[in-house]
Amino acid sequence: MSIISFAGVSSELFAKHVKTIFCVDVWDMDKTYQEVDNELLHSAEKLFDLMNKDYSNIHPIKNYSVKVAESCPDNYLDLVYI
Repeated sequence: MSIISFAGVSSELFAKHVKTIFCVDVWDMDKTYQEVDNELLHSAEKLFDLMNKDYSNIHPIKNYSVKVAESCPDNYLDLVYI
């Protein structure tokens, strides 16, 4: 499973019900989330990191989802939530 994570609200929900979850986001204001101010973006990453500590099945990947998808073999992911 792969998720663009932001602050991890959806990630936490999925983590409670799946074996392994890969959370993908760049958390980079210059490249994404143009409508979100930089302070909020950094807060979102911090919130994600705090939430992530409670779930050993969450594996964060700080990268672009397209690049991560290109590196996955066919049929590797069961679900991609965007």
